[in-house]
Amino acid sequence: NEGSEPQNFWVEIGYSAYCKMPLPSSPRLFEASGASGNFRVDEAPHFSQDNLNEDDVAIVDCLEYLFLWEGSKA
Repeated sequence: NEGSEPQNFWVEIGYSAYCKMPLPSSPRLFEASGASGNFRVDEAPHFSQDNLNEDDVAIVDCLEYLFLWEGSKA
């Protein structure tokens, strides 16, 4: 569930020092793909943690910080 992640989740994505800070009011998620032969980056308008799939690469823009999600099968 969103907001109930174990502490090691934050450590694994490199966010441990900031996890107690409130997130900006409008974070954005961008999904990156090269599956078509062309590199594309598309914004996911309404997203949650479920958008971070093991076969995806995504960029989370929290205004002050950018995070790169690279799934284990990406």
